[in-house]
Amino acid sequence: MISRQVVFALALSPVVYWDRLRAKIYDVAEGLPLTFYDLAEAVMTQFVFLRSAAAHVYLYGSSQFRLKAISLREKMLEKGEDFEEIHEKRITKHIAPALYAFLSALNLVSHAADEALAQYPTLKKLSISGGFTSKPIVLTGMGATLAKALLHGVATRSSMYVVNFYLSSLLGNALLVEMWSYVKTTSEVRSVVMEALARYKRIRAQIMESVKTAPKLYLRDAETYYDSADAIRDAILVYLIQNTEKKIDEIELNNLLRILI
Repeated sequence: MISRQVVFALALSPVVYWDRLRAKIYDVAEGLPLTFYDLAEAVMTQFVFLRSAAAHVYLYGSSQFRLKAISLREKMLEKGEDFEEIHEKRITKHIAPALYAFLSALNLVSHAADEALAQYPTLKKLSISGGFTSKPIVLTGMGATLAKALLHGVATRSSMYVVNFYLSSLLGNALLVEMWSYVKTTSEVRSVVMEALARYKRIRAQIMESVKTAPKLYLRDAETYYDSADAIRDAILVYLIQNTEKKIDEIELNNLLRILI
């Protein structure tokens, strides 16, 4: 599981090379290019403000893309053209669906899983079906950890965030494995939270103790992004999953929920 997460983080590593982000990856329309910078900034915006958003709204989380879209809309109005044609046909129907594949790595629930989730009364409450306008962005503890790693990478323009994310993944995954077994032994939410906090502190202490003996000095400054709030969030998620009306195994769950674990 850790290898998948780290590979995903490495795939996003260009965020530390600011100039490269401005190369366009898609021409939405003449005068309205989409760049990786737009996507990277939108990820940060959604994380900081914890906003629910549809994929096409997610695009407008980038100040650069939003300003260019406004400019293009004004020019089209002057010519008597309708910007909604571009928005509806190119963004909503063409670009937005493809973005859900990217968003699902950070989301608790992917767009494709909504219908399947409706079968489970408890999990259904975590999803808001209804099309593009109501698609939520709900981060798991591990998803929040990745978002924090990206924020750190952008702020420092350093690749150290990949090392920190590796340690965070190690911590989060170890906790998830332990909590998956523990939750089977109790039905009390309070017990789950208290146990998650205790185990989080123990696992984190073990990891940070090992970091102190890293062979390279710069690695000894490594830190973890996965905090106690993330631990509680994931522990409660495990509790909800194991207490649904219909029992599902871990493989089925992994296919059902697009969770970064």
